[in-house]
Amino acid sequence: MAGTQDLGDLIRKLGESNEELYSLVCKVAEVNGTAATLAPLNGDANLLDDKLVAGTSETPLLITPVVDSLVIATFLSKDTAFISLYSEIESVAIR
Repeated sequence: MAGTQDLGDLIRKLGESNEELYSLVCKVAEVNGTAATLAPLNGDANLLDDKLVAGTSETPLLITPVVDSLVIATFLSKDTAFISLYSEIESVAIR
């Protein structure tokens, strides 16, 4: 599986970085391919290019949320977030 990120390695790096993980409830503003724009319900600025797939796997699981549905955005760092929970799903695909 060359070219993929190992989830275990990412978790180890998070543990070493001393960065705090946190999540926000957001409304899905837009979905574009493998990324989404999210609008936090707390009034913070929109989150751009939030990942819908992990790494560059040849067979990623792509879960597409419904626009205007609610999701939980979990931050791996101050600049990188992904959708960890969905209130409504448009589609699920293994590509």
